[in-house]
Amino acid sequence: MPGAGERGDGNVKRAGLLATGLVLFLSSLLAAQEPGVRLAQPQGGGGATIGRPISPADRPLLDPKNNRLDQLLLLWEQRMKNVESIHVVNCTRIDKEKSGAVKTWRGEARYLKPNYAAIRLEQEEDRQFVEMMISTGTYLYEYRPQFKKLVIHDLPPPRHGQFDSNLLTFLFGMSAAEAKQRYELTLTKDIDETNKHYIYIEVLPRFPEDKKEFTRAQLVLFASTMLPRRLWFEQPNGNQIQWDLPNMDTETRLRPSDFQAPPPPPGWETQRIHLPQQTPARPEDQPRVVRPSRNG
Repeated sequence: MPGAGERGDGNVKRAGLLATGLVLFLSSLLAAQEPGVRLAQPQGGGGATIGRPISPADRPLLDPKNNRLDQLLLLWEQRMKNVESIHVVNCTRIDKEKSGAVKTWRGEARYLKPNYAAIRLEQEEDRQFVEMMISTGTYLYEYRPQFKKLVIHDLPPPRHGQFDSNLLTFLFGMSAAEAKQRYELTLTKDIDETNKHYIYIEVLPRFPEDKKEFTRAQLVLFASTMLPRRLWFEQPNGNQIQWDLPNMDTETRLRPSDFQAPPPPPGWETQRIHLPQQTPARPEDQPRVVRPSRNG
């Protein structure tokens, strides 16, 4: 394992992007869905275009009475609308490189509407490596304890009907119809006598922008709650990422005080990373530091 040098810092940056994915996943998981999905709306001739909202005419036909996948997607969408907060006490991320090297990260993730999200992970193979991140919706705070460094990223402002090109964000931050339009979705395993707890959905990218991020993915849902149990995906370079979320608690109401934290310790470096083209921030969106974990 590299030490606190240039190579090690680069590895942390790469791993930090993977943690960012779950923060964005938790944030987008509870994003407001557009009401009134038209189940029998005929498709338009042009199809969806990346970079603009999907209009009702673009949406594929959803037929939940005769299509089990459509039925499940709509149940998933309705379930997400009713969730106010998420707390995953024991989440796991497994990074498997094409070479066969495997790293396992374990920790905690939280989300509270409207803009609180946090994650703290420790690497199982070497616990000196820790990922701690929080997102306020406008800013992403990335804590790097092993390098005594705090990096504050500007996040792009949300746009109605549009999301950044990110598998996790797209997968959990859109309606059932839009998800089916965006991806090629296949129900690969449903509940039956031998499988009473999980629903397996294969996800393939349709658009070139998504194909740059992943080649294939698998989403596993709890059949009883329609909440995510596992998300696995393969990157174009052959590396694989798997998120395990065995105990996603949506009943316990988190509070803003659960995310509060003091500034970084004395001696830490603070770095700001701005967007290429910034837009003026609203007063209510000014950055604030949030605790990723009570123990972190």
